Amino acid sequence: MSENRAIILASIWTIVILVLVGIPGNSLPKTSGWVDLLQPDKLIHIGMFTPFTLFWLSVFIHKKHSINKSILIVGAFGIIYAFLTEVLQHYVFIGRNANLPDAIADTFGVVIGLVLCKKLYSNMAVK
Repeated sequence: MSENRAIILASIWTIVILVLVGIPGNSLPKTSGWVDLLQPDKLIHIGMFTPFTLFWLSVFIHKKHSINKSILIVGAFGIIYAFLTEVLQHYVFIGRNANLPDAIADTFGVVIGLVLCKKLYSNMAVK
């Protein structure tokens, strides 16, 4: 993937996350019963922030940053963005509330993306 495509994809995904977290809470489907125990929304948060991290890592790697520097920058930005989305839900978006467990799930998604990238990068360097 070219650097421009990587930037466009990462930027679009960042905007998609912002749109999704801004959807009013009463517009989201409700779960009940045993499904509440699994908290599927946490998997959604992980599923939003893992690709977010991979897309932004792709941008930084295209810019010829070292993998460790890329991981540090994208990891910090991803965690800040995760908590920022919760702040926006509390103060800006109507019908939404800040939720620390969601921010933790987002952060977990960032970490998964960082680990996956490091593993893929290590495997490519060995070959």
